[in-house]
Amino acid sequence: MRASNGAQKNHEHVNPSRPREYWDYESHVIEWGNIDDYQLVRKFERGKYSEVFEGVKITTATTDAIFSNDSTLNLRHR
Repeated sequence: MRASNGAQKNHEHVNPSRPREYWDYESHVIEWGNIDDYQLVRKFERGKYSEVFEGVKITTATTDAIFSNDSTLNLRHR
């Protein structure tokens, strides 16, 4: 179902009013980190090319998302 012209007009101002980081996915740089201090807790998701796990940093008990692709694990800081 397509949005009506009224809905398009109501939302056409959203991206220009937000910072570039909100809508410019092409230039977003993901900060990867070292996972040596993390313990995997559970699997969140599994996609066609990757899996996402919940990891807990042992030294601080904080949680982060850990991505797996091509048999490697990568930490993505939030």
